[in-house]
Amino acid sequence: MEEIILDIAEFINDNDGDSKNLDKEAIRILFNSISSKKINSDNIISQSIYLMKIVDTFKSISGVDKKKLVIFILNKVIDLNIISNIEEKEMLHSFINNILPNVIDMMIAIDKKEISIKLEKIKACCFKFC
Repeated sequence: MEEIILDIAEFINDNDGDSKNLDKEAIRILFNSISSKKINSDNIISQSIYLMKIVDTFKSISGVDKKKLVIFILNKVIDLNIISNIEEKEMLHSFINNILPNVIDMMIAIDKKEISIKLEKIKACCFKFC
């Protein structure tokens, strides 16, 4: 476990983040909160949101580092928990590394009310064609 914590801290601190000395206890809390959960294509977004809520409580970590931390921890958990299905592992890694960063940015923008989703307009538009 300590090796994983150090690996994550080293990754974050070596990648031009604002936090030069990421708190190992914060990493431990975040990793422990999800390490035993089964992550798959059905729940990857909800697990990401779960991690984002936890990492958001760490005020000493910058926003960029929070996103890197969530992505890195998800990758680590997949490496540790998915052993037999290589295809699923590769698909999840691809999603996490290529799509999830943009999804996280979008969720943050929606949370900050920088993007507004008007469900009433969507419903009206959809029902017009029915």
